[in-house]
Amino acid sequence: MHGPVRAADSLALGNGKLTLSLVGWDAGKVASTTHAVELTASKWNQKPEPVSPRLLRTVPHPDRKAGTAFVQFAPDGQLLVLGYPSGVFQVIDPATGKEVRTIETPRGYRGSHHYARLSADAATLYVGLDDSKFEPIQVGEKKTYFRRYGGEVRVYDVRTGERKEPLVAEPKRGVMTLAVSPDGKRLATMEYDSGKSEDFDKLRGMYLWDVATRKATRLRDGYGTPTFTPDGARVFVTVEDYAKKTAELFVYDAATGKEVGKLAIATTPWSGPAFSPDGKRFAAGTLDADRKPVVRLYDTATLGVAATIPTPEPDGAGAFVSLKFSPDGKHLAGAKKNVVAVWDAATGEVIRSWTLDTQGLARYPTWDPSGTRLAASARFIPPELSGARDEIVTPEDFPQPRVFLMDLGSEKAETVICPHGWSDQPAFSPDGKYLAIGGAGATHVFDAGKRP
Repeated sequence: MHGPVRAADSLALGNGKLTLSLVGWDAGKVASTTHAVELTASKWNQKPEPVSPRLLRTVPHPDRKAGTAFVQFAPDGQLLVLGYPSGVFQVIDPATGKEVRTIETPRGYRGSHHYARLSADAATLYVGLDDSKFEPIQVGEKKTYFRRYGGEVRVYDVRTGERKEPLVAEPKRGVMTLAVSPDGKRLATMEYDSGKSEDFDKLRGMYLWDVATRKATRLRDGYGTPTFTPDGARVFVTVEDYAKKTAELFVYDAATGKEVGKLAIATTPWSGPAFSPDGKRFAAGTLDADRKPVVRLYDTATLGVAATIPTPEPDGAGAFVSLKFSPDGKHLAGAKKNVVAVWDAATGEVIRSWTLDTQGLARYPTWDPSGTRLAASARFIPPELSGARDEIVTPEDFPQPRVFLMDLGSEKAETVICPHGWSDQPAFSPDGKYLAIGGAGATHVFDAGKRP
């Protein structure tokens, strides 16, 4: 939900008739229907732009009010989509747009899309549930509430749609976010114990689950963002102190859950760790002592700084985010404001940077399988729509989101205009033929082939 919006109500233009027909569906014989509708002008003056000719198809989600921010390709090339907050998971053939199967997971709003994650082979879907109830209680003369959690981690077989035995703690806790180890043997979760409402912040904890034994080990109290090393042997948990603008990185042995290292981070924001494919290094975007953006490379074994890389313009508040090594580990990409940059991971030299044609923030630079091209998304929210409530605005009220295609051999990025809707992280198919991005109630599939 958003906050208040400063705008007049929509302008009524009169009444009209809408005729609905199913065209091209030979298996069904459904008569056309006609409906009386009220015509209104848009609340906001956003001029439509032509959608990129790269668009091959738009695949609707069963819940047309859902966003599809969770978009990923499986190793076999199938497109996997999770609707938020609908919870409906889709398996799609990207070549035809045909829905192979759907999996119904629990509906509901969460504080993060990280409540659902796939195993590395995309064969298993894990979904965290919080399921809480507020029970009124009396503590002396004070009335308060006891928040009782009944959550678990649901487990689904993506290939069959079968729901498998969940991961459940006793007493039950609420599962907020989770990460899956690359080998699929473990999960790292942030969970809440049941307790009084005023103790809410004290009830959080980070846990490490062994999937085979279905047992969990508490790593630490409080919150954190977990990331597994590429070999799955360790889990790194980043904890930011937003008031002090500092952070700490805790390292745990994934087999035992014991803390084996800790790194104090003097300045935030700190967008890490992003591991190299071999796991020997990790990168983080941060600020130097003069509050200018830099990228630091760390040694995974020692947690020492291996190199500090200067970054291209723009300077100013904020760090390079969404850092990602190329598949061969030779290059590192990151985004800041409307700039995407690529560095030589060995020397720190800027190989290429692109200033993108957007007023929004560039996000999620994503490598194609060849490691020679990237895609990044951008969505701009005009000031007059900042804080607009969901029930007042529609996707058509916002400027159309953009995806940018960048080739290491070219100084210019290609702008790919999307249909109206929200945009999140783009995804390339394993063969590099398709580029998918989530939208409002649908997922868009683009031709990702190189063009002259």
